[in-house]
Amino acid sequence: MRYFLIAGEASGDLHGAHLIRAIRQEDSCATFSFMGGDLMAKEAGNIPIIHYRTMAFMGFFPVLLHLADIHKAAMKVQKAIIDFNPDVVIPIDYSGFNFRYILPFVHKKVAKASLFYYIPPKVWAWKKGRVADLKRYCSQVFSIFPFEQDFLKSRCVNAHYVGNPCVDAVGKYWNLWGTAEIKDRIADLPISGQPYVALLPGSRQSEVKSNLPLMLKTLNTYYPTYPCIIAGAPGLDLDFYKPLIQGYNVQVFFDRTYDLLAGADFALVTSGTATLETALIGTPQIVCYRSIGLSLVNWIFSLFPIRYFSLVNLVAQAPVIEELLSAQVTPQQLHQAIERLLVSKEKISEGYSHIRKQLGRYPVARTTAQLITHSIAH
Repeated sequence: MRYFLIAGEASGDLHGAHLIRAIRQEDSCATFSFMGGDLMAKEAGNIPIIHYRTMAFMGFFPVLLHLADIHKAAMKVQKAIIDFNPDVVIPIDYSGFNFRYILPFVHKKVAKASLFYYIPPKVWAWKKGRVADLKRYCSQVFSIFPFEQDFLKSRCVNAHYVGNPCVDAVGKYWNLWGTAEIKDRIADLPISGQPYVALLPGSRQSEVKSNLPLMLKTLNTYYPTYPCIIAGAPGLDLDFYKPLIQGYNVQVFFDRTYDLLAGADFALVTSGTATLETALIGTPQIVCYRSIGLSLVNWIFSLFPIRYFSLVNLVAQAPVIEELLSAQVTPQQLHQAIERLLVSKEKISEGYSHIRKQLGRYPVARTTAQLITHSIAH
């Protein structure tokens, strides 16, 4: 079979690479064409039609300024789909591009192709009108959250929960917090043997600049004897962190995030997949997301039909961990949240256990590949 995949970000490239590898195991005759990155290229054995790095426009204004470039890239991808004549088309996340340029195009121009959406947009939080497009255009939708599957199925979308990529990513670190094994893993760190705080202030420069100074100020003011370790984000280097940590007794380690989390007394985490990874490892955490337009962000969030913004609480559908959003992220409120955390670790662990049961330990890519190949074989 012939498979065409569309990924527009680094995470999509990673998920796409895993999926290509899994499809090969199910379909020995599989051939691939794709929009993506280097990881997908390695697994597919050929270069991308468009590399996702040329489409890395974040935010309203950057996208607006590059609309012509995006449209040009979309036309190139559409032509490649026609030329490749795939049996299967798999959009991966990247909803703005895929909903505008891929779903209706494939439905109209490549009617024989089955369209499977892998990691759909968060229609349960915003843009619920996209549910109708998922129902109309997609043979199946592969969800990475159990509650998302239920939401889509209740609206007649053919959705399947295939597991969560965070489970695969965490792997052997699953529920490793506080164990003897982790003590051996962090024995080489200079703070080994004493309690410390792990800081995960985001993966983008803007996130780190907004969140890290306040985290450090709070800990330095209220917990001056607590060592802090920053899990350095991929794509950022030590020179970026140096001006932000000047004057604080803190260290930055790269490529050790799971070790640092599993060995920490607790963690301060900026919202994102890192919150769910922290929960699967078992580390008590507070989620704090500070950004520009503090009060405006809180007001906008109040308009969303969801109660939580962290993946941990969204999966649990309960306040397992404390969330501080934008204007709520002050040294005083963060200090109070830490005090509450220090006396509620057991309750947090119970919530984490519930989340692990909900997510299960499905091999996400393999489960998805099996569903795809089984579907097109029948």
